[in-house]
Amino acid sequence: MGRKRAPDRVLNPQWNEKRQCWIVTSFKAGKRTRTACKDEVEAEEVKRGIEATLRRPEELTVQQAIDEWLEYQRVDRGNKPRSIKRYRYELDTLLPEATREQLLQCLTPHRAEALYRALVKVPVRGRKTDEGERTFKPRAVATHQGALQAAKFFGAWCAGKGRLLKADPFAAVEPLGGAPNRGKKKLREDEAVRFLDEAFAWIGKGRVRAASAAPALLMGMRVGEILSLRKRSVQLGGVFLYVEEEGKTGERKYRVPNEPWPMRDVFLALAAAAAEPMSYLLPFRTRQHVLDTVRDICAAACVPRVTTQGLRATHEQIAIEAGGSPDTVAGSLGHTRQVQAQHYVSPSGYAAGTQHRVLTVLRGGKDQNIEPQNRPQAPAEVDSPTGTDGP
Repeated sequence: MGRKRAPDRVLNPQWNEKRQCWIVTSFKAGKRTRTACKDEVEAEEVKRGIEATLRRPEELTVQQAIDEWLEYQRVDRGNKPRSIKRYRYELDTLLPEATREQLLQCLTPHRAEALYRALVKVPVRGRKTDEGERTFKPRAVATHQGALQAAKFFGAWCAGKGRLLKADPFAAVEPLGGAPNRGKKKLREDEAVRFLDEAFAWIGKGRVRAASAAPALLMGMRVGEILSLRKRSVQLGGVFLYVEEEGKTGERKYRVPNEPWPMRDVFLALAAAAAEPMSYLLPFRTRQHVLDTVRDICAAACVPRVTTQGLRATHEQIAIEAGGSPDTVAGSLGHTRQVQAQHYVSPSGYAAGTQHRVLTVLRGGKDQNIEPQNRPQAPAEVDSPTGTDGP
C-alpha cells in the first residue's frame, strides 16, 4: 500500500544561505515547487498568492466539487461532452441548488439518503387534461436510479482520487423501485423487412435522409457512427465501411451487404457525391434528424414506432436468434454482454438462439464435428419378391 499523499499546502518563507535568497516551498497535487524571492516582503506576497490558489477541501462547496469531478471526467477519462452534460443534469436532479451551495463536508450519508428519498417521493408534471389542468405522475424508476448512479460515481471519486471526503456519502444508499424496464422496443421480422423495403423505396425516390435509418437496422450502426461517415470511410467499392472512434479502439470496421437491399450501392453513390475525402456523406448533422426520419419511415411502412436504438436492438435480437454467439454479437456492436441482456436482447432471444444451434447440430451441422455423411441413413425400400409386404 502506497504512502498517503499530503494535502496541498505552502510553507513559510525560509532564507537560503547558499543561494542568498528567500525560498517559498509549496506542495500541490503531490508536487513540490520552490520559488526564489529577493527579499522577505516579496516572499510573503508570493506565499499569499499561492495560498489563494490552493484547494482546501474543507472550504469547497458541493457545486465546486461537482465541477472538479466533471473536469476530471472530461480531461482524465476522456468522456464526451454529451456524457458530461448528462452527468451534470443527473446530479442537478438529485442535489437541489440549496444543497449545491453548501459545503461539501455537510454531505453526510444520512443527508445523501434523505436527498434520494425526497427525489423518489416528489412527483413530476404530466400532460394536461382536456380541460387544460396540469396532471402529476410519479417519477420514473430509471430517472431516479440514474441520478443515484451518477451520485455514486461522484461520491466514490470524492472519497478516492479526489481526496475531498473521508468516505463516500452515497455508498450505502440503495436504489428504490426495483429494476427499471430497460428493454428497447423492437420490430419483429416481417416488420423489419417492411421497414427496410420502405427505406430503400425512399432512397430510390431521391429522399437521401432514409440512408441514415437503414444502417441502424441492417448493420447495427449507432447514430453517431452514421452521422460521422465520410467519403474516405467507404473502401473497396463499398464492401467495407470504416468508422472513426474516440478512445482506445481507434476505428470500427463494418462489412456492407448489398443483397437483398443495395446498401453498398447507396454508400457508393453518397461517396461519389462528396467532394473531398473528409467530406461527410450525409447532408445533416443532428441526431434528431435521424430520429425523425426513423419515425416517418415507421409511419409509412405501417410498423410500430421505434427509435434508432430500437433498430439496433432489432438487429441484435435477430442475430442472436439466428444462432450468433452472444459475446461475439455484443462485441461487434460495441458493448458488453451485460448491456446486451439489459437493453437489447430479451430472454426469448437467447432461448431461440440456443434452439437454432441445437437444430443445426441435429441436422448435420459442423458445430460438433458431425459431418453430413456420418448421419444415420434411412433404410431403403425393398420390393418383396411376392409383390406384397412382409415375409
